[in-house]
Amino acid sequence: MKNISNKGAALAWVLMIFLVFSIIGTAGLVSSNAMFQRSIDNNSVQQAYFTAKSTVDLIASQLQNNTTFKAQVKSSSPAAAVVNIGFSSEMGSCSAIVTNEIQPLITATATVAGISKSLSALLVAGWENVATPTSIISKYIDQ
Repeated sequence: MKNISNKGAALAWVLMIFLVFSIIGTAGLVSSNAMFQRSIDNNSVQQAYFTAKSTVDLIASQLQNNTTFKAQVKSSSPAAAVVNIGFSSEMGSCSAIVTNEIQPLITATATVAGISKSLSALLVAGWENVATPTSIISKYIDQ
């Protein structure tokens, strides 16, 4: 009768277990990297929204408090462009357009880490009553 030797069986089992753990580890790293990237993208979307909202609020405030700015915007036809608002680099880049309608519309577009977000706001009282604090913004329109 022949003796069957199992001398290499332990090595085969160790290699198979190592292979299984390597596959599980690689899958975990790929999954966590995807979740991390999604988190970064969500943060960029949120930051772009808040930068656009800050731009709209800034322009509405300037229209309320700065008669020279208001006159410049009103004299532009059909719209005035405000390019490259001076925010910090963490807030991204932003530009805005103010339309010369009866009810002014401010539209700001912000870009953070390659992700853009636009936000518009109507000034409720129109041009003539823009100096009153209650007339600043009637509603935000998320685009």
